[in-house]
Amino acid sequence: MEEQAPPAAAAPPEVRVSIPHTEVVHEAKEWRPFVVFEIHFHVGDLDHIVHKRYSQLRSLHDQMGMMQIGLGGGGQRSYPFPNFPSANIFKDYSKPEHTESRKRELIGCGPTTTCTLANN
Repeated sequence: MEEQAPPAAAAPPEVRVSIPHTEVVHEAKEWRPFVVFEIHFHVGDLDHIVHKRYSQLRSLHDQMGMMQIGLGGGGQRSYPFPNFPSANIFKDYSKPEHTESRKRELIGCGPTTTCTLANN
């Protein structure tokens, strides 16, 4: 009897991320305005849209990084994990030029990378 090779694993779905819109929010309880990012995730044929501010995205990133270490065992990450853009309390991210820079950083577009970002 001839041994058959196991079926090939299906390719993972394509994942695309974009940040087409941002909104500057002024709340009385905050000492300065903050920016809410509208993030579009396209995974295969599915689309997901979330609205989050930087601090919420940072918290999610940190939690995912800790989950990955837990899954990898031995205190090591099982695969390379992306860095998160650092915070800068001296920048006013409600200014359009800073918001655009933050959008590029969040989706992994460095200063020399060509990326397509929609305008607000």
